[in-house]
Amino acid sequence: MQPVLLKDLYERYGFIIYRRCLTILHSEDEAKDAMQAVFVKFADEYHRIREKNAAVAWVFRTATNYCFNVLRDKKKFAEPDCLESIPDGDDIEDRLDARNIIRLAFAGNPDKVRDAVYFTYVEKLTQEEITKITGQSPATIRRNLARFKQKIAHLKQRLGV
Repeated sequence: MQPVLLKDLYERYGFIIYRRCLTILHSEDEAKDAMQAVFVKFADEYHRIREKNAAVAWVFRTATNYCFNVLRDKKKFAEPDCLESIPDGDDIEDRLDARNIIRLAFAGNPDKVRDAVYFTYVEKLTQEEITKITGQSPATIRRNLARFKQKIAHLKQRLGV
């Protein structure tokens, strides 16, 4: 069997890694840095991936985890994209309250719950696609989404909303 050349791997998977990183990080420079780090890891691990058609899922998941770690390290994850959609207004207290509600909704949730919410509502992936990326069963995805919805309902009740 002929060894896989790095050039071939890069041509096949480099763009997938870059687009995933750019989607999460929203910065071309950070996405390029993340792509390089994920690609080096992928090149090292490629020979261990038994089913080569599973390589895309491996790349997608690894890039996602790497980028979430970058965001977590920079304390950016506390400011999810949905905060940008909070309308501008004269009442600064209302805007700050909305930001705090979003932070509280994500606070204390395990990564699996956060992933299920992110892939379902932000990436708009199907449960089958999420299963391939995360390894969570569809039942676990539904359970994690239900946990998140319960937390939102409890949070609304506590805040009197």
